[in-house]
Amino acid sequence: MCPVCTSMTTVAESIEESKRQVRLRWMIIVGSWAAYFVLMTLQTYFAYAREGKPLPFLSILAPAGMYCLSWLLLTPLVLLLAEHFPLDRITGAAASRFT
Repeated sequence: MCPVCTSMTTVAESIEESKRQVRLRWMIIVGSWAAYFVLMTLQTYFAYAREGKPLPFLSILAPAGMYCLSWLLLTPLVLLLAEHFPLDRITGAAASRFT
């Protein structure tokens, strides 16, 4: 195989690996928010039931779902801001406020 063909194959494999990593990252993010949604819903349900005021389970789903969906949709913005403003790069006057 020629060197150019080998290089192109390596680039294609690298792109595929990058796509897999991005897909895995988003599966973890969505799965984490889904798990939080389930936990928050169950916690609210049992807290109200313990107080003697049980709510219909479906009435708890909407507020918990909206909360988690909002943060799921804001996650790309949070990740973008974290990438552009990393906390470990605080220097100068800003650093003196945190020490």
